[in-house]
Amino acid sequence: MSRQTGFTLVELVAVVCLLSLLLAATAVLVRQPHLGVHRARQVELMLSYDRSARRRAERDGRPYLLRYDLDANTVGLFFGREGRRSVLPLVRPGYGIRIAAVRPVGGRTIRSGRVEIPIDRWGASTTYGLELREAGTRSSRYIVAGVSGKIEQVATEAEMIRVLEELQKYGNDTD
Repeated sequence: MSRQTGFTLVELVAVVCLLSLLLAATAVLVRQPHLGVHRARQVELMLSYDRSARRRAERDGRPYLLRYDLDANTVGLFFGREGRRSVLPLVRPGYGIRIAAVRPVGGRTIRSGRVEIPIDRWGASTTYGLELREAGTRSSRYIVAGVSGKIEQVATEAEMIRVLEELQKYGNDTD
């Protein structure tokens, strides 16, 4: 009898299965940091919208209205205190980022509907808290200072509420 050399069908299938598993694991490991970078960019985009609105108000010497639409998950910049005309296109964050809540100083946490932050002609607004929720349940919370526009990240919702209530208590809702 002659003996044939080569691999059996079972051996070939086993190798293909192992290679498929390794490839799938590698794809998951490579994709996770990539998504993290995109999410960070989306958070920065949302926060930069406030800075752009302030600069535009200062430059034009006109009041603007920054409108967060929590139901539509958009933010927009509108002209004038009434906010009837859109100045910049509405921005909708991607990569699983959702505008979860906005809390102005002296107000309650708003989780649905529209929240309007007036920006005066000098580029100042009221201080407010902003919660952005990423895919899943992870949230990032920020306090946006009214006069300077400085943005600080806070760890918890309780901390954000505490800071905003202290600002209201001392009559300083700007910075």
